This record gives sequence, structure tokens and C-alpha cells, in this order.
Amino acid sequence: MSKLKTHNLNLGRIGFTLVELLVVIAIIAILFAVVLVAINPAQRFKDSRNARRLSDVGSIVGAVTTYTADKRGTPPTNIPDGQCIGSKPATVVSDTNPIPHAHWKFDNNATSSVGGFNGTTSETGYANSAKLDQGLILQNPLYGVSVAETIDDTISNTLTLEGWIKLNQKIEAGSFDHNQAIFDKGNYRLQLNSDSGKLELETINGFTFSLDHDTSATTTRGINALTQFQESLYAGGINTSNQAVLLKKNRTSWSTVSDYPSGPGINAMAVFNGKLYTGQTGGRVYVFDGSLWQNTGLETLTGSAEVFSLTRYNGMLYAGLASISGASVWAYNGTSWSASEQFLSTDALGVFSLIVFNGKLYAGTGRASTDQDARLFEFDGSNWVQRFFLAKDGAYSLAEYNKELYIGFGGDDSATDGVIYKGDGVSFSPVGSASKNYIFSLEVFDGALFAGEGGNSGDGDLYYWNGTAWIMVSDNPSAGIWSLYSYGGKLYFGGRGATAAQSGIWSFGNNGFIESQKSKWQPNVWYHIAGVYDEANSQMKLIINGSVDSTQTGTFSTIAPNASPLYLGIGYGSDAFSGVIDDFAVHHSVLSDTDIASHAGCYNLGQYLVSEYMGALPIDPSSSVTDGSDTGYFISKDPGGVVTITAPLTETSSSIPEIIKASR
Repeated sequence: MSKLKTHNLNLGRIGFTLVELLVVIAIIAILFAVVLVAINPAQRFKDSRNARRLSDVGSIVGAVTTYTADKRGTPPTNIPDGQCIGSKPATVVSDTNPIPHAHWKFDNNATSSVGGFNGTTSETGYANSAKLDQGLILQNPLYGVSVAETIDDTISNTLTLEGWIKLNQKIEAGSFDHNQAIFDKGNYRLQLNSDSGKLELETINGFTFSLDHDTSATTTRGINALTQFQESLYAGGINTSNQAVLLKKNRTSWSTVSDYPSGPGINAMAVFNGKLYTGQTGGRVYVFDGSLWQNTGLETLTGSAEVFSLTRYNGMLYAGLASISGASVWAYNGTSWSASEQFLSTDALGVFSLIVFNGKLYAGTGRASTDQDARLFEFDGSNWVQRFFLAKDGAYSLAEYNKELYIGFGGDDSATDGVIYKGDGVSFSPVGSASKNYIFSLEVFDGALFAGEGGNSGDGDLYYWNGTAWIMVSDNPSAGIWSLYSYGGKLYFGGRGATAAQSGIWSFGNNGFIESQKSKWQPNVWYHIAGVYDEANSQMKLIINGSVDSTQTGTFSTIAPNASPLYLGIGYGSDAFSGVIDDFAVHHSVLSDTDIASHAGCYNLGQYLVSEYMGALPIDPSSSVTDGSDTGYFISKDPGGVVTITAPLTETSSSIPEIIKASR
């Protein structure tokens, strides 16, 4: 009989304990987290968006390159200037964080701001389609907004200025009649320079006087004119043989322009449509495009007349001439000259000065004889009208200061012939005598009016007007200071006399100064501009449309306070801004690049030479990109052929811009 063996199977409990489940879940969670971190979906989304942007930008640059190659080096003319994308910035200037010192929104009025600094203006027009609600339309050249001088009572060593601007017409080197002032307090200023087309931030940090260029060892005996062209300061004058002298300063050192055409002395200079013009004794006007000098042919129409003055007005270059048969004014359109006015010899023998004031062209004339007929004529674009007469030899200098027109007279009858009058363009009154024979030059610098005077040998002086009296700055060795010009944070003045020892170029001031790389500004588009002054870190910045355009480092000091009002949209030495201004703010602190970029709402994706491979784009500019409603990129080019691609901070979902279709 077999014996059956039986086994008791102890199956126990089927399943996992709670602890085991928790352990498994924890392991799975850890593995999921590890995988998630490894994959990094947020970064993958950013990479995907960057890939899309890279592709779009590559297509744009490729299209521009193809077009440029097809046209044998000529880029597309329909590439617009850079501007912000989208209807509104990502954020606006906050009234609470950081608290601005003052913030004007210009929504229906300019009478109040954060900080309680009320503004006053005679402007009545507001743009309903401004960048943020409504913006102030500046229509009358003498208006703008004025704010009490207490706006910067507490200013010391930090400053940020920012706001939105929209221009009525294109601004580039020599394209506009006057500087486009944005902020002007006298001790700081933010403006578009009409000679260079660049945005400038300038602050008063000190006052120094020095001989900037010694010409005593040369044959130069007079510096008659100063102006900025491209990156340099040019000085035109005369030597002891009465021949032309042209000097050039490249920010640091002076040199002689050796390829300038030979001929009689240079009396006047001006920048017009991106070119430098010089006016000479003998009636010649030469033009320089940066590489070649050419004669414009004025002397063939005027004979032996002498060119004493040049200026821009209403898209033309005007020249004031002197002749024994009567003074005249001629207009140049970039191709040919035409007569604007021929004065009677009994009225004027020379047009010594020209200026644009309150939207009109003014000419200071004279007969250069003892106390005979110094006159001021006004041109409104159609007709010439005499506005003022004084028994002096001539009206030798003109300047706009604090919304008024100033005239410098002179004569050889007495040592008190050098007088200055001011007025609104129609009626005038005296503002003091300099006890000199002539007021050769006038210029606004640091919110003050400066006068270059002289007469006898070694009698040249530089004065400034403090509102009640003339204060001497320099007792100059020259017989007279014939030229004044503000450049790079200093006031330059040129002396002239009978000998080379009485010539030279001096400078006054030691301001903080920075200018933009950008030199072209399109009409009817919004630009967000910001200027930053950071004394503690020895740095100044200009930020345009959220991107740092230029940075200046150096040894800076505390901004000098003053008791002058702050002007918005107008300057102490220029007519009002031509366009719309919106959301202006003054901060007595240094705003970060990120904060300013968020106020602008756009981001610079990179710059590429159209003739080179475009290279790699930077990573996603935002740490937390969210979907947005902005609709595209923007492309621009500068005179050097650099193409800039701009996109908003928020993500875009647009197709390639129309510029590609237009350029293929």
C-alpha cells in the first residue's frame, strides 16, 4: 500500500503591503522626476521656439543677401528702421515699483505727474492712437512742456530718462532744421542731434577750460566755422596767405584734411542730407560725401560773391552771400542752386548769419561799414520780410535760446558796438553790451547762452548769459572768437586774428556724454528711448527699443544741480520736437536693462552683416516665455550694412514678414 504524502501550501496574503506600494510609487515618482528633468520640457519648448526664430531670421537674412547680390551690393530700399513689435509693451513704467521721480502719461493733459511735478504747455492736441492711451502732439515750434526747476533738487549721481517718441519726418544726419530735444534741464539733456542723426545723453559734471588745438606754430590764423560730420569735429578757417584750412578731430586728436581743394578761406560749414558742405571766399561751396570732395558750382551763378553762412531749412541747404552789388541768399536741393533772395546794396552787402527759428529762416545782414544798416530778415518759405534794423555794421551771429531769438551785432565805430538783442522774431530788446566791437558767434551749452566776442588784437573773450548779466569765461589771446560749437560734451571755440599766434581751438566743459550708434529714425513709428547715468559704476548707457545701443565708461562725477526748469519735447537751444511724445519718466535711480526692456516690450535678436554667414542666435531672452499676441519680427539696416532683427519679449507665432516677399 502506497503512502500518500500531503503538503500543506501556505499561500498567505496575495498583493502588496501599503508600505511596498508607497515605496514603488516613490520610486516611480523619482524616476519620472529624473526623466522630466532630463527631458526639460520647458527648455525643449524654448529650443523649439528658438529653432523657429533661427529659421525665420535665416530666411530674412538670406532674402536680403540674395537681393543684395542680385543688385550688385545694393541692399533693399524698403527695409524699414527698427521699431518695437506689437500693440503695447509687456509692462509699462510703474508708479510704485520702482517709484519714478516723475512720470508724465500725457493722457489729455500735462498738468500733473507722479511726484507732483506739474507740467505746463500751450499744446492742445493729443493723439488717440499713442503708444499708451494718448500722447501729446507737439505742433507749435515754441511750445513743449515746462516743469518747475525743483524736479531735480535731490539729484546726485544716478539718473534714468525714458519715454516714447514718434517723429513727423525722417531724422538722419543733416536732414532736419534743428535738434530734436526730448529732455533738457540744462544740467542734463537727451536729444536727437540734427547734424549727426544720433541720440545723445549729456550731463554737466564739471567746468574746465583748455587749449584743445594749438595752431600758433602753423600758418593758420583763424577758425571761422565748426561743425560735426559723421564721427568727427571739423574746423574750417583761413591761413596767413588767406587760403583755406580744414582740420578734423576724431574725438581725441586733431589732423589736417590734406585732400581738401585749394582755394580761399572757409567761412561757413553745414551738414545737409548726410554730406558736409563748406562755403568759401570766392563763392565756392564744396561738398564731401565721406570720400570725395566736389564743387557744387555756385560760383558760376554768383561770380565773385563770398559765402559767409550756410544752414538747412525745409529740406534745402541755404547759403548767405556777400557782394558789393548786394547780398543774396541761394537754395540748394542737392543737385542745383536757385536764387532765393537778392537784396539791394543799400539794404545789405553781406548775409553774415542764418538760423531757423519758430519754423522760419532768419538772415542777419549788414553793410560792413561804420554803423550802417544791420538788419534781420525773415523767410517763411515764400517771402522775405525785414523784421529788425539797428545802426551797426552787421548782425554777425544768431542763436535760439530759451524760446527766443538772439542777435549778435558789431561794428568798428566804438568798443561798445558789440551788443546783443533778443526777441520773438518780430520785436526785439537789448540784453546787454559786451564792451567789445563784435559779437562774432553765439551758441547754447549746458542750458546757457555763450557769446564769442572780440575786436582789437588779443581782445577775444568768451562770455555766458546768466539771465541778468554776462559773465566772462575766458580772456582769449585771439582778436575774436569767430566760431562756437557743442560737441562730445564740450563747447569748442575757434579764435581768429591777424597772425597765427592769435589762432587756435579751445574747449570749455567736462560733461558726461554718450551718443547712439543708431543714426537714422523713421517717421510715424514709435521708438522707446532711454538714457542711463550711473556715476557709481562709471557708466552711461543708451537703450533703444529695449536693446542696449551704446555704453560709455569713464570717470564721472555728481551731476551739477541748477535752478532751471525741465523742458520736455523742447530744448534750451532748439525749437520743439516735431511729432508725438508719450509716457515720459524721470528716475533718480539706475533702472536695469531688463526693466527698461520690459517697458519697451521688444528684444534685439542679433545683428548680422548681410555679406557674412548669419551665425547663431542667443538663447530665449525670457526666463518664462508665455504665449502673446504680438505678431512678428522687425528688420532694419544701418548705413554700414548691418541688418538688425528685432522681436518682442513675448512669444510670436507669425510667418516670415513681408520683407522676404518684397526682396526676392
